[in-house]
Amino acid sequence: MSSLRLSDVVAKRNLKRVFWESFILIAFTLLGGTSYHLVVYKSLPGPRHVTPLTKTEAELNISLEISLEEALRHHTENSAIFIDARSYLDYEKGHIKGSLNISPQEPEAVIEEKLSAIPRDSLIITYCDGLTCDLSKTLAIQILMRGFDNVKVLLNGWSRWLAVNGPVESGA
Repeated sequence: MSSLRLSDVVAKRNLKRVFWESFILIAFTLLGGTSYHLVVYKSLPGPRHVTPLTKTEAELNISLEISLEEALRHHTENSAIFIDARSYLDYEKGHIKGSLNISPQEPEAVIEEKLSAIPRDSLIITYCDGLTCDLSKTLAIQILMRGFDNVKVLLNGWSRWLAVNGPVESGA
């Protein structure tokens, strides 16, 4: 009987040890992940704003689309800020001349920092590539929700811009 009790005691001690080692491992993992996020993104991870894109345009009673001709005119007159919503790698390969790169999938703090240099009354034209690409619309809605009033989307912008030989550049 006494050996059974001794084994129960040993098993309890081992169970407590496993529990505490697991707890410490999880705590260090969370601390490491949070520290990494602070260093890389200069902010703590938090909830992201999720927008129901299918009804936002209708709810706001606006049309975000801008014609290619209108976008070209604004580019020629330098009267708009163009924002490429594609990935940084796609942006580096080529983009509308003078455009900025902001992906709607970037952390909120990064988007805020990039938008902070843009005057609130500027005309902003977002674009991405492909008929099914929603990145430019997603970004346009995010920008509108941050207090910018004059935001448009050039649908399938990159392909259409190339097709008419609009001014482009590559690199960052």
